[in-house]
Amino acid sequence: ATANNYIADKIRLQKEYKLDNPSSYFELDKPEFDAKVAEIKQKMETLLADNTKDLDSAFNASEINMNNNFLTFMNSSYERLHPIAKGQPSPQFNFPDIRGKMVSLESLKGKYVYIDAWATWCNPCLKEIPALKELEKEYHDKNIAFVSLSLDKKEDKDKWKKMVAEKELQGIQLFEDMEGQSDFVQVYNISNIPRFILIAPDGTIVSNRAPRPSDPELKTLFNELNI
Repeated sequence: ATANNYIADKIRLQKEYKLDNPSSYFELDKPEFDAKVAEIKQKMETLLADNTKDLDSAFNASEINMNNNFLTFMNSSYERLHPIAKGQPSPQFNFPDIRGKMVSLESLKGKYVYIDAWATWCNPCLKEIPALKELEKEYHDKNIAFVSLSLDKKEDKDKWKKMVAEKELQGIQLFEDMEGQSDFVQVYNISNIPRFILIAPDGTIVSNRAPRPSDPELKTLFNELNI
């Protein structure tokens, strides 16, 4: 029963600190983040210490280990996710468009920028095209730029150009010509596509995993931002 009580208290603690979805912690500045993690660790250790005498020693040892792992996880996640957290300045890009003209994220400042990272070989990406076209049509006179960033390999550039023409793709069509090695792709850790990113007019990140065009949540987000 005591172990069950301990687990119930631990779950309450995790809920109180929203540890099932800790993304808001990665938006904090480092001193705030460190203080918050130290506070949580202290609470976890106190909870365990208060129950230690009634817990099995193996269970107790595994909980100590788990608490230490939590700290490691939060710190390593912060290093990776803080640079792309909400409110942070977005990593920059400068990629060629369909005519070979270089387009930078900096040049789009003053507008919201909705970025669709995709590739010609990606079926889930292609399924989003009709919804994306509708969105572009609906918001064409609003303060938002739609950027489609192809992550196709260099040898497939002609295939990309052909698909852009055949499917009459709108918006700003860019080609990430660095085989996925650009800072933009690396820092955002774009490993699965499609991936959607929303940038604010001041160049800061609104969402590093924005809803996809077919998701009604996207229009809800646009409305909240008065786009």
